[in-house]
Amino acid sequence: MANKTPPRNHDGTWKRVIRLMFPDFLAYFLPNLFTIVDLNRPPEFLDKELDSFNQSIVGNTKGKRIADCLIKVFCKDGIPRIVILHIEIQIGRDPLFAFRMFQMYSRILEKHVLEHGKLPWVEALAIFPANAYKNPPDRFEQKHFHLHLCYKYDTFCVRPEMEATLLKHPNPFALVELAYIRANNSKHTSKIREKFLLELLLLSRQKKYAKEYQSCLFFFILNIVSVPEENRFVVFNKLKQTQKEDMFKLGAPEIDYINFLVETHEGKSLEEIKQEAIEFEKEAKEFEGKYTEEQKRREEEAQKRKEAEVKLRKSIIAFHELSLSPEKISDITGVELTLVIQIIDTYKKNKDQ
Repeated sequence: MANKTPPRNHDGTWKRVIRLMFPDFLAYFLPNLFTIVDLNRPPEFLDKELDSFNQSIVGNTKGKRIADCLIKVFCKDGIPRIVILHIEIQIGRDPLFAFRMFQMYSRILEKHVLEHGKLPWVEALAIFPANAYKNPPDRFEQKHFHLHLCYKYDTFCVRPEMEATLLKHPNPFALVELAYIRANNSKHTSKIREKFLLELLLLSRQKKYAKEYQSCLFFFILNIVSVPEENRFVVFNKLKQTQKEDMFKLGAPEIDYINFLVETHEGKSLEEIKQEAIEFEKEAKEFEGKYTEEQKRREEEAQKRKEAEVKLRKSIIAFHELSLSPEKISDITGVELTLVIQIIDTYKKNKDQ
């Protein structure tokens, strides 16, 4: 079977880096908003509201929409003001993308006006990490006679020309951007990606981020600069043991399981995912223990059967030495006559040799 590159799970990894490193996300992508947001008040991730909005958003969309987030943040100027932050990550082309951004904005307005009786402050950001667009859409606009509707939102595209600056940038999302630049430049060539992957993993360690940041970035980079398992092993073998332990306990089964957890439990924190991995490992050990006990029991039973067979053969030979006929021996021992004759014949041959 061919050693295929594992599928990339952009959605789960994006949601995790945004949740874990939210202040850094704001500082990197929305610096103006970062200056007015009260980071002492934890942001509220409105996953349930987002799910209800998505059910009513246009379904037959093209392109690949890999992540969307709806986050409530609070201002720090003393006035009780709330900002609803809408984030979209789009890696493919979609002719209706700008309309969907407007449609989401409309849903947010409608819900909050109905619930609170006033218009909310909504900020929207569309991130385009791939090369699908030469000029990504930054507004939804319609003009008909006297009608002029224009909904404009912030956009961010990866910047290959900024590569040298990003290598030195202190914000962890510079590594996120670099991962996409490297992935876009490699054109799915495994050897080139292998080199990029090792470089980015070592760079994440050199930056001396907090341990949970390093773990989160580690899995993000693995998903974006994805390579076949054999190339992963080459990269992992080049990492020092201390680097492996600091990032996470490495090994293809563990990584595949973490990727599975991310896919099936989107939005969970890294600590929750790691705890599930620990529980999974515990269950696996318990199963292994039960399996070992069962295997031991079967081996003991097999040994007992073997010993019983040896004793039975010795009994048959002893009866033969007493000049009992095979028929009589079969009656006494309950062993089939053909097997009794076979055992006696084998004994005679071995005795004659």
